[in-house]
Amino acid sequence: MLVLLDLEWIELGEKFLTQISAIRTDKNWNAESRLEIFVKPSISCLKRSDHLAFGGRDTRLFQNGVSEEECIRDFADWLCADDVIITWAQSNKEHFTELWKRYIDAALPRTESVAGRMRVIARERGLCAANIYSILAGLGETPPQPEHLASNDTEVMRRVFSLLDLTIKKIVSVKLPPQPEKKIIPQRMRNQKYVEKSPYNFIYLRNIRGRIDKTSDYWGVQFSSVQFSHSVVSNSL
Repeated sequence: MLVLLDLEWIELGEKFLTQISAIRTDKNWNAESRLEIFVKPSISCLKRSDHLAFGGRDTRLFQNGVSEEECIRDFADWLCADDVIITWAQSNKEHFTELWKRYIDAALPRTESVAGRMRVIARERGLCAANIYSILAGLGETPPQPEHLASNDTEVMRRVFSLLDLTIKKIVSVKLPPQPEKKIIPQRMRNQKYVEKSPYNFIYLRNIRGRIDKTSDYWGVQFSSVQFSHSVVSNSL
């Protein structure tokens, strides 16, 4: 069977899971069963009630949620031995993999992320490929709202795959376009670009150690800010 999976989390130094949703489907994307779990994150996360990872839901729902470990264990118990997990974003696949290895003493199920390949398919069919919601809208359907509510994200995936009459084999066989190599820009050149865009005058100080207060006098020059290690320091002149 196929399992469409979405995870939502908040990053505050580390990742705090807030919700997962899963839909088990047959090969034609007909829903067989569904799972939705809300997770209680840290208190600092709960204070950010407008964060996308809460999917527009009242944070009191998450205050009564389960622990991250309990969530992943419940999901693992819900899975069947032959399930193939499908996530939209690569980041979802990677975070799910991290959580599985952290809490589950069993082999990781086969997991595929499909966003890049689905964008190729959507463009070939003349659809806006900004995200899964725009693809569904381009197919003439009204997507459920809000986005980032995990149960909405998985349902939108299911509907898009069904409307496009896709199979998982066809999706994963799509060749991704080559990615351009990232150009590495030395720190000093990045600093120079920052200097050119700024209205302030700058002095470049290499490998500063220690702290310079905003009001301190360095070499007889009054500085308004400082950064450390190959830093650009702005002055008030």
